[in-house]
Amino acid sequence: MSRTVPFVVLAGVTFVTGAASAQSNSLDIDRAYAAELRADASRHASLLQAGGTGYDVAFHIGDAWSNNRLNFNGHLATRWVANYTDSDESGVVSEDFTHGFETQHATLSLNGNLVNPQMKFKIDLELGVADRNETFPNILRDAWAQYDFVGEIDGFFVRWGQFKVPLLNEENIHNGKQLAVSRGPINEFFAPSWSEGVMLGYRAESYALHAALTDGIRGPITTMPTTAGTAYSGADADFAMSFRADVKFAGAWEQFDDFTSFRGSDTAFKLGGALHFQSGSSTGGPTAGATADVDYYLWTIDAQYEADGWNLAAGYIGHSIDIGTADAETHGFYIQGGMFVSDQWEIFGRYDHLDFDSDFVTPAANNTYSFLTIGANHYFVPQSHAIKLTADVIVPFDDSTVVGPAIGLNLGDTGLMLDTDGEATFRLQVSVLF
Repeated sequence: MSRTVPFVVLAGVTFVTGAASAQSNSLDIDRAYAAELRADASRHASLLQAGGTGYDVAFHIGDAWSNNRLNFNGHLATRWVANYTDSDESGVVSEDFTHGFETQHATLSLNGNLVNPQMKFKIDLELGVADRNETFPNILRDAWAQYDFVGEIDGFFVRWGQFKVPLLNEENIHNGKQLAVSRGPINEFFAPSWSEGVMLGYRAESYALHAALTDGIRGPITTMPTTAGTAYSGADADFAMSFRADVKFAGAWEQFDDFTSFRGSDTAFKLGGALHFQSGSSTGGPTAGATADVDYYLWTIDAQYEADGWNLAAGYIGHSIDIGTADAETHGFYIQGGMFVSDQWEIFGRYDHLDFDSDFVTPAANNTYSFLTIGANHYFVPQSHAIKLTADVIVPFDDSTVVGPAIGLNLGDTGLMLDTDGEATFRLQVSVLF
């Protein structure tokens, strides 16, 4: 692989940043524009139902009666990733320095309402790398319809189709609204991905509840592939249920759609927790075969706090796997925080820790793994995720060798090479979100 640092990319970033700084005289105008983008929840709700054609919180077309509306949203994330590896345990990596570009996310979303404002829909197409945890990534992500009840049962909704199961807080926040370039290593290890089924939800002023019945989630072992985008088959779990509850103590629900807290933001704080269970091996036909013989539990508790220009988030995740020949538990936690040092520059840090059951790892593998992530964000439009530059570095503290016979240390799109006794990964990303 090339050892030459792409100075052209760095020069280009410097040019863009300098150009943005040259426009500081119009910062007050930018703030006013950004304030319009970040209106309160009730105003957003009314905008989403407005008729006509144009842009408010999305490019849209619709009728004059607010009964039919189609929104166009998208996300483009282009990265440069550089990895330095001290030495390679597997012999696969022949160079100690590798780097390259990737379009990790190129998402097009169609969403809105049909017939009346209560009948909603969403279809997301991921045209980028999408998901390295899958051998053949599905292009189709969210593909669901939802009905919001009104009147005496206002706040309840029912959703059916393909969606992310309501479990991990970090997983439920959009790719373009993370603090770092990607979600953290712990989330990527436990991430349940998309599934197909039906979900009931309720959101009140101070709490929210979700319950889902699905085909099951993707797990960390080879016999638990994703069931998203597939026809009914032996890969589906016999039974899979997911539950999540969140309690809000301060702020508006919309403040928890990202981890960032811009200067001037109100205080917001919530606690949440979730539980998932699925089981297999009791169903399946002679052609498809029986479902995977796995009993799987996943649970989590998390907290999110935002204030005037700074934020904190933390979470604990655990799971239990019974695959017939082995029974193991894995536990992990993360803590992260960010702070604005100017109106458009934010610094952040994150610590992840993963602890495997010592009875389930190979003799050559560690049973604990820790990761440190530090970096900074530049928001080209103040108080908006529309265009964002992120630079960060991930440093593992432990040798990342293969964990066990049926489970691996798969950390998704973090850029870590793994199976080494020392490495550091530097990432530079420009994200465009509309």
